[in-house]
Formats: sequence, C-alpha cells, structure tokens
Amino acid sequence: MTEKTDIAQFRGHLIVAWLLTMATILVLSLLPESNSDADLLSPAMANLGHIPAYGLLALMTILVVSTMVRPTLMVLLATILAVSAMGAVVEVLQLYVGRTFSTTDLLADILGAILAGAGYYSVAAWRRGRSR
Repeated sequence: MTEKTDIAQFRGHLIVAWLLTMATILVLSLLPESNSDADLLSPAMANLGHIPAYGLLALMTILVVSTMVRPTLMVLLATILAVSAMGAVVEVLQLYVGRTFSTTDLLADILGAILAGAGYYSVAAWRRGRSR
C-alpha cells in the first residue's frame, strides 16, 4: 500500500481532529484578554504555546490534504502558507475582541507551521529512502 492509501482510510477521523484543533486555536485566540491564557500562564509561556499549537494545526492540515493529493513539496509549502495566513487573520481579529496584534505571536505561529512541514517532509523522505 502507498502512504496515501494508508492514511486515506482515516480521512474522516483526520478531518474531525483537524476541525477540533482549528476550533480550539480560534476559541483560545479570540477570548477577551481578561479571560485568556494570559491569566494562567506568563506571557513568555503563552507566546511559546503558539509554536506547538500552529505546528499541530499544520501537521493536521498536511495529513488531511495528503488524503486527497500527493503531498509534494509545493503542497507542503502551500499548507505552511495557509496555516501562517490563518495566524495572521487571527491576530487581526484579536483587535476586535479587546486584544492586541502581536508580531511575536505571528512569528511563533509561522515557526510552528514551518517546523511541522519540515518534520513531515523529513520523515516522508526518510521513509522513501528506507523503502528503496
């Protein structure tokens, strides 16, 4: 079986997990500042949370997309760009819920997406090398 076939059988589960990941990020990101994670975590820890959150979102997006098309380098780059764009949109939307636009948060979002894409690409390349 090919990698696409293996993962395609889990498409429904992946889509649900992807939607839950996206919804969780949106809810936590758009809570008014007084009810946000800033009350629970130091600002530095809250900012660091963007890296794994957007990394997970990027990985889930790559997995969902890979059930439909072969995950080429261009597909991975488009996914990283789309997830990074979502981070930018969320930062702008925060202006309307009493929060501020944070370049640091946006950079952490982008870093998380890049790390997930690079990790996926590296593992896929390693697997292709082993199967030869």
